[in-house]
Amino acid sequence: MYDYLNDNSVSVYYNDKLEGYPRSSPYHPSMLYPEYRFGGNQISEENNGVYEALRCLFFKLNMDIENYDRAGWNPFKELIRPGNKVVIKPNFVLDRHPGGGTVDAVITHPSLIRAVVDYVYIALGGQGEIIIGDAPQADANFDNLLNHTGLEEIAALYRDEKGFDISIMDFRQLKFVYKNDILTGESRIKLDGDPLGYTVFDLGSDSEFEGLKSFDKLYGADYDRDETRSHHGKGKHEYCIANTILTADVVISIPKMKTHRKGGVTLNLKNMVGINGNKNYLPHFNIGTPEDGGDEYPQLESQQKRALYTQRILIDRLLARPNRIKERAYKLALGMYRLLRPVFFRKVNSKGIHSGGSWYGNDTVWRMILDLNKILIYGSAGGSMMEVPQRKLFSIVDAIIAGEGDGPLAPDAKVCGLVAAGTNFLLLDLLLVGIMGFDADKIPQYRYSQQMEKYKLTEVNNFEAKLCSNANVHGINLSFKAPPGWAGHMELEQ
Repeated sequence: MYDYLNDNSVSVYYNDKLEGYPRSSPYHPSMLYPEYRFGGNQISEENNGVYEALRCLFFKLNMDIENYDRAGWNPFKELIRPGNKVVIKPNFVLDRHPGGGTVDAVITHPSLIRAVVDYVYIALGGQGEIIIGDAPQADANFDNLLNHTGLEEIAALYRDEKGFDISIMDFRQLKFVYKNDILTGESRIKLDGDPLGYTVFDLGSDSEFEGLKSFDKLYGADYDRDETRSHHGKGKHEYCIANTILTADVVISIPKMKTHRKGGVTLNLKNMVGINGNKNYLPHFNIGTPEDGGDEYPQLESQQKRALYTQRILIDRLLARPNRIKERAYKLALGMYRLLRPVFFRKVNSKGIHSGGSWYGNDTVWRMILDLNKILIYGSAGGSMMEVPQRKLFSIVDAIIAGEGDGPLAPDAKVCGLVAAGTNFLLLDLLLVGIMGFDADKIPQYRYSQQMEKYKLTEVNNFEAKLCSNANVHGINLSFKAPPGWAGHMELEQ
């Protein structure tokens, strides 16, 4: 069996001259490689350094090395067999950059997905399934994602030239449409979701949430916290996993390297949030301040606390199960607050408050992240947690243009010219966290991931990693800018 939990090989391609992506879908390579399954008429005039970077990663990992640069080269041959179902899991969190920046710093670039698809197809020998799927943020517009990425043109290429169907799936059960920055009664729209449906996993006492003293303050993705709390309580911790993931033979993760407001960074571990189809199964923080048993905010001044706690009460009572009367009442209360703020709330400056669990003291989101990775590795298609891994994994991390600062939704673009690969998600993440300039032991999702005794995410540690690279990346520090609520609390010591 492909023993990725004990595989310590990781590969990094680093080229500071690679400053961007090809722009023309379906992102053909710019060279006619011996193993390429399309003809010379399917070669791009635009330089495609992304394709070459992926080939270099495979070469450095010795993947089918005896056939490298030959027509029969099949780097995925030990991972993928003809007839397999292969799910490619990108990071498609949002279809836009809220701050007006480039979406290339927000999502996995489709040119990397195209290159991966080509090598998956080679391994399948034309027999099996390729599915590109994710569950973006609830307010993401999936049609806009498809228009921006050109994934449908990649699917059309394979359908027209090879008679091979590639599926593109939105795993979400619901999407949100905000009106005037709030969720109204018409804001929650049901989606078709995963055509194979979903399996609810209850991790019970094996969940990382069992360490919490109280579950009453958990907040998921919606104003209505009752659904989140119904899935998480003492001895009960449920997740809604897409069956397309659970029935896959192989899952290939292609995350975008970014900083993250709640989790510190987002790489492979955080990327698995997209295998869950209903966002209200995912606790993101506990409401309130630490002195009140929460991690939504750091410590607040008295006026800040009074204002923010009052807003939380109004949201719980008026927007959790909204109707037009409640919505009008909330808008009226908000208007009154803005009118009275100069008199009674002079010290309340929302720009200086790290809200929504967006700070280094978030003690919630890492638990959810680790739980989902346990299910990915050990969860069976029948809904049970098994003692041995249930599917094969592989990762390619997109950091040609990465995201720093206010990630994951509105990061600043950071040109890195880097792509990395490996079978062991956690081991690869630990390496890349250091390259970003951060200390993994200061980031809860990584600090606690190495302390797990049951359903381990790896059997090797980062000191045992075997690094294969085209350049000397040892000691590289790309000095990423931390998220605002993490600055000064996650960086490597000088």
